[in-house]
Amino acid sequence: MFRTGLSKGQPKNESGTAKGYLDTSHNQTGKELAKFTVMYAKASTKKHKTWEGDGILICYADYAVMKSEDEKEVLGRTGGLKNLADLDSGKVIVMGGYEVQIQDRLLFSNDIKSSHSEESGSSSPDDNQPDSRKRVSQMLYQRAALMPKFATKVLSNQLGPPSKKPFMGNAIMTSSRGTFNSPLAVNKKEKSHPPFVIDESEDPKPVVESCIAAHLRPHQKEGITFIYKSLRDHGGCILADEMGLGKSIQTIAAIWAMMRKNSIRINLKCLLVVPSSLVNNWKSEFKKWFGTLRKPVMAVQKNSDIRSYAASHSYNPFLLISYDLALRHVEHLKLLKFDVLVCDEGHKLKNINGKIRTALYSLEIPRRLILTGTPTQNDLDEFFSLLDFVRPGKFGNRIEFREMCTEKNDEFTALRDKCLLRRLSSRLQAHLPNKHEYVLFCKPSEIQKKVLQTICDQMTGEPLVLIDYIRKLVNHPKLLHQKLLEDQGKETRISARPFLYTFPKNYKESVSDSGKLSTLCEMLACFHEYKERCVIASSYAKTLDMIEKLCNAMDFCVFRLDGDTPVHVRQKIVDQFNTASDPNSVFLLSKKAGGAGLNLIGASRFVLFDSEWNPAIDLQAMARIWRDGQKLECHIYRMATAVGGWKGEGNDRGGIAGNHRREDDPEADSEGRARTLRRAD
Repeated sequence: MFRTGLSKGQPKNESGTAKGYLDTSHNQTGKELAKFTVMYAKASTKKHKTWEGDGILICYADYAVMKSEDEKEVLGRTGGLKNLADLDSGKVIVMGGYEVQIQDRLLFSNDIKSSHSEESGSSSPDDNQPDSRKRVSQMLYQRAALMPKFATKVLSNQLGPPSKKPFMGNAIMTSSRGTFNSPLAVNKKEKSHPPFVIDESEDPKPVVESCIAAHLRPHQKEGITFIYKSLRDHGGCILADEMGLGKSIQTIAAIWAMMRKNSIRINLKCLLVVPSSLVNNWKSEFKKWFGTLRKPVMAVQKNSDIRSYAASHSYNPFLLISYDLALRHVEHLKLLKFDVLVCDEGHKLKNINGKIRTALYSLEIPRRLILTGTPTQNDLDEFFSLLDFVRPGKFGNRIEFREMCTEKNDEFTALRDKCLLRRLSSRLQAHLPNKHEYVLFCKPSEIQKKVLQTICDQMTGEPLVLIDYIRKLVNHPKLLHQKLLEDQGKETRISARPFLYTFPKNYKESVSDSGKLSTLCEMLACFHEYKERCVIASSYAKTLDMIEKLCNAMDFCVFRLDGDTPVHVRQKIVDQFNTASDPNSVFLLSKKAGGAGLNLIGASRFVLFDSEWNPAIDLQAMARIWRDGQKLECHIYRMATAVGGWKGEGNDRGGIAGNHRREDDPEADSEGRARTLRRAD
């Protein structure tokens, strides 16, 4: 903690300035050297302080003064502050009877930088560190060295028995992966980087502060401007960027700028509704950009948290809540009268009569923002549901909307572009390593062929039931065999008996019974050799069980996230995988539980073991590894069983898993299809 003024007995240098204090004798008295927005409270020994108000701290050559937000009232005054260059966001200083926490830097004179550099001389930053900081650094390195043992212990408690293979020690340290440095760790780039002004025409101008603006890419600045202007006039919008373009930081920066408005705090309350698996992910995002001392977000875990937010929303303006809890506590949320509503993975609102959409609509929040990488999934009615949620009545009813899309396309496009912004992931190509996508057609085993022929003979029966049988069969015959045994004693429309007769008596599974599993086994052996981590995604928990047994048998360290994984440990598992010391690690992912929003950049290989009815779910899952922070080239494999013959006759790249490929993808061929590999490749 910084203390102001000069204490008795403080040693002075030859010029009469106290050592350790900034020598500003060459600056004119009355010239503003630095200016900050701050929060203040009466000095106390409480661990968790309640800040009483906001103000402006203005630093001059030989004194500093704290004023009210409008700068009309003087709240406190003190002698010159030492080391102005070290007054970063979150620092706490003492001014008279007040404790003052630095928030945003509004002004910083170049005179301070030059004076500070002269004072420090040519010594390195490490040489200038106090002994206490050096000891802390050494302690962190020692703790980092113990992380492999700690991770093994956590895995054994949370994810079942780990692989017998020990961690590889410091093997991962030789890779090209880098660590993210928080933008709040002030460096020369951020000190000199100007704030990003969202709208020059407004007075005061809305800005994104320098520590965030220094890390924004052009498309993110464009998105921040779009969100800000859309929400400013009590409107709503959809940010429909493809996965990995940074929708979360664009949202945080735009709404934070609305709340701050160039140091004039506007008392806005924002409700941020996200899937339960992403609550901790959003908390990490706020921590990443705002640090640990400045916490503008409060996460809801129980009803009392909503009451706590009601009392502290001026200091925690963001309320973070899962869709499930929002539905459960909708009546309590109504009482808070929020100003902004943000719905992450907003395609959950595609059902216009759905419970969660109806509940959130009833909150009557004037400004609404939907974040989704897949705004259109099945039909126009779902798209209408999203548009009507953010701009009620602007697109008429569903019948009028359909007519507008087909007969008044220009009018529809103009209306849509005012409230929807979408950019493709190709924007990341200049910033991320290359990405390669493949479709792997796997030869079916003999038992798969026999059972499939029996299913084809029964196609006059219930088609949906038979398709479900096929989906289990192509993953592994054992999955279908278990299902048939369960249905044998039940009254069903399709008899399980003819299918069971196709299986050998006392059937016992093996890896070779599944073309996909056999191929995956070979792929895992290659990943092991290259020491590259991978993610394997499936829609079925039993399929993940089967793959987990295979990975354990092959001596991989297995991480797993599915519907049974407690919400509060999901982000911990993701973080452990991304920072694991063992390069031979596999992450098993349920597409429904964790296929959206997670950052699995610790892996450079992704295997989509089976496909969904809704291709948007698969596209969401496949975007988990090619994201900001990825250092290695990414390879994404979609597996399919070639039912028309091993050489491709009869399947024409169809297979059982549909080849859902976007025509705008650079990896697609002239017909919009992804590259296809067979065993010869």
